Amino acid sequence: MGGTNLDVLAARHPELVDYYFGDGGERLHRLMADALQGGRDLPRGVPPQDMLAAAVERQRAIVTNLDQVDPFYRYELEIRTGAVGDLPWDTELGRWASAAYVQYQQLPDGQYSVLRLLPKSAESARLRPITISGRLEVTSGSPEHQAVENFVQFGTPFVDVPGTVTEVSGPPGVARSTPGQGRFQFMVAPESAADLPDLEIRLLDTTGATHHTLNLTDVELSNGLNGTGSWLSGYDQGGAVQFQFFVNGRDGDAVQLNAQSLTGKVPADVLPAVRLTADLGPGMGIMAAVRGGGPAVTPVWEMSDEPVTPVARWHVRLLEALIAIQRHTYQRITVPDVDATSTDDLDAILRVGRLLRGEHVEGTWSEIPLTVTSPENLPVGADEFTFAGLFPMTVRINGRDIALNMRRQIVYCAARLVEPAPAETDQAGGPLRLVPGSTDRAIITAVPDVTGPPRVGIGEA
Repeated sequence: MGGTNLDVLAARHPELVDYYFGDGGERLHRLMADALQGGRDLPRGVPPQDMLAAAVERQRAIVTNLDQVDPFYRYELEIRTGAVGDLPWDTELGRWASAAYVQYQQLPDGQYSVLRLLPKSAESARLRPITISGRLEVTSGSPEHQAVENFVQFGTPFVDVPGTVTEVSGPPGVARSTPGQGRFQFMVAPESAADLPDLEIRLLDTTGATHHTLNLTDVELSNGLNGTGSWLSGYDQGGAVQFQFFVNGRDGDAVQLNAQSLTGKVPADVLPAVRLTADLGPGMGIMAAVRGGGPAVTPVWEMSDEPVTPVARWHVRLLEALIAIQRHTYQRITVPDVDATSTDDLDAILRVGRLLRGEHVEGTWSEIPLTVTSPENLPVGADEFTFAGLFPMTVRINGRDIALNMRRQIVYCAARLVEPAPAETDQAGGPLRLVPGSTDRAIITAVPDVTGPPRVGIGEA
């Protein structure tokens, strides 16, 4: 390329000349410093609306100048209130999938800055690459060491691994980043599985027939640094279980199921995945495949006695009870925090769920105090009789007493009257006491609600 062509290109793109041969870098640094300075130098003694307009105009001018200084990247600088350490990184970084570089810096007064560099063209990263060199520092055999090994083999994400940044290079906004020690987190790009079709999880029984299917969401795909291993991850639609597949590793293939917290989730949404987990066992196989009966995308792993299975089986009972309860109330039912819920409340939820599904629950009793309403209907002598009562049905979930549109009917199979003084039963309102007869057995069922207060009926056996 001759000098004349270079002169023409330079005339057409003065920002490139300024960037490489002039003071473009220093101008960029000054502009960034001005942006971080914020409103400290804004005029005083002006009306609030004028102050706001001046601040907005100043920030807009700085961003415009930043874009003009760097021919490869567009700069976005944002000042927020809060702490960098409190950010939800999965969600936060997913918002900027198109950014080439994002830097967070804690500022005084409870604020932090967010600097984003977005490529102006598809060639920006090649013409002006951004590179960060670092060294991960882990102890052999530690969980961090295993996380780094999985990263090297499969490209698996890791979090909170200690290390040191040794060198940073790139545009002026990046090059001044200071090397040093810190904690590293590797995340898969949000669009990593964009080319994959919709996937599903299949659980196969001992004959190879499909026993369960689950749609897979939030799918991520990554490859190891050595180019052979790969990692596929996804969640069921309710977010109850994470499924991770490790393919072509040095020791073969592997699958890992990670149970997620169910607290606050809708029981019907998470039940399918929990039920699949509860059915894992020897001879069962699991795989990922194209949704709707399509071909497999992973090998089939034969399962064994999985440690999550016993816990999942108990949760299936709890979720089925909560779903039954939801059918009989307008109040929203979500999964309680089982670690913060008393054993009595959990047992009550399971018991009410059984009743609402039509089961009979048996129990025992010792004594029931009553009030006489119809003296003429009282049984005479010590004869046994069957005693039945209808009571409101409620259940305590997440610290709330949930009223249901059913009644709890209790049938006391054998009861007898403790003989009161004659004057106490001659008129309504007198006390009455019942105790078990030949058996203390009671049968509890759920029956449709009736209008009016709880009723008690006594009939001879």
